[in-house]
Amino acid sequence: FLAALTKITGSFESAIEEASKILKLEGKVIPSTCDHVNICAELENGVLLTEENEIIDRKNSLVHERSPIKRVFLNPPAQSNPHAITAINEADVIIICPGSLYTSIISNLLVKGIPEAIKKSKAKLVYIVNIMTQISQTPNFKTSDHINQIIKYLSREPDFIIINTEKPDEKLIESYKHENAFLVENDIKTLKNFKSKIILKDLLDNVSEKKLLWEKKDLLRHNPHKIAELVMSLIE
Repeated sequence: FLAALTKITGSFESAIEEASKILKLEGKVIPSTCDHVNICAELENGVLLTEENEIIDRKNSLVHERSPIKRVFLNPPAQSNPHAITAINEADVIIICPGSLYTSIISNLLVKGIPEAIKKSKAKLVYIVNIMTQISQTPNFKTSDHINQIIKYLSREPDFIIINTEKPDEKLIESYKHENAFLVENDIKTLKNFKSKIILKDLLDNVSEKKLLWEKKDLLRHNPHKIAELVMSLIE
């Protein structure tokens, strides 16, 4: 969808603007960079993965057994989008949301200027931890492992760390196990070592209600209204 719009409009940024209009988004989508880059990963055994598809390795059901990811980086290095820096500078709160830890979240923190702007910002920094592990990126990861990776690439701790405490239905957990994905363990004792304020709360979405974008499968998600209410309470 975005690739087609990029060809039509002539730029990725313009494509996002058009997509936002088509989808009638209430917010504003600003890419962290407009450069053409690949996210790469070095595994602990020294193997280099040179693009996102290699990191995800969707067709490999045993990808969780490969050597763990040691570090990720962009090739070539990317420069930040000035509009993204402006948005960060003007923000009251910066939220690092759930998602694929390396390819969707940390990939933005690899863009030159983005982590520096976040570190300088006076906005409150909030990190919302994933509910489930991912077979290719975070197998066996506990909550503290997710947090440590964010800190590693951002070079600062979040002000608030939000963690879901409600346990999903066993049937859903079992369906994830078939894909070698598991509930992220909240290692509470280890979390006490962080300076961040840890917020433990029931934030699970009601998956009995089918969602338009992913109605083909019941997926575990944070409840957007609960998250919004909680985040707003942090900045009032």
